[in-house]
Amino acid sequence: MRYSRNSFMRYSSNISANLLNINTVILAICIALFSVSSQAQNKLPVNTVISADEQRVIKLLDKAVKHIQDKGASAVSDFDSSEAFIDNELYVFALRVDGLFLASGGSSMVLKGELVWNTPDAVGQAFFHRIIEKALTDGKGTVKYFWTNPVSRNNKPKHTLFKRVGDVIVAVGYHPAANTSIQQVGSLDEIIIVMVTDED
Repeated sequence: MRYSRNSFMRYSSNISANLLNINTVILAICIALFSVSSQAQNKLPVNTVISADEQRVIKLLDKAVKHIQDKGASAVSDFDSSEAFIDNELYVFALRVDGLFLASGGSSMVLKGELVWNTPDAVGQAFFHRIIEKALTDGKGTVKYFWTNPVSRNNKPKHTLFKRVGDVIVAVGYHPAANTSIQQVGSLDEIIIVMVTDED
């Protein structure tokens, strides 16, 4: 079978067009995957669980950290008395990386000026030691321990979130609610699963 020059040219053009279409599809897929990946990095995972209390803790902690960043380490004294760093039962406390307790807006103010590296919680855990170690290695973190609830006077689990600013560790702790349920809030693009206190 013979092919004319025109037929061969049309055949070559069709191949080139098909290759161009394939390349366009591949490029579109790559762009789409990159877009999804970028959005995923900027959004909380769908299964992220943040309690209402923890949201308050994060807000207060960030505020306290910024205060030290702006004013310097000596500004920890503001945590002792300023209402700006107290949110109902939540308060800010601070210690140095060598274990010296610097300030507190709550019941832990009795520790001010003491070296608390080996101070135990209600069940004997040296939780300040763990806070300092994590702060030195990671710069921030969360530690769980048992502390006397100032309202109920019971030894209940406490979660403390902290961040290091130079030689100062700024922290805020809270007693998790005993009864919680999960509630989804926000749009599909910004899903946060929140644990809210069950008041029933």
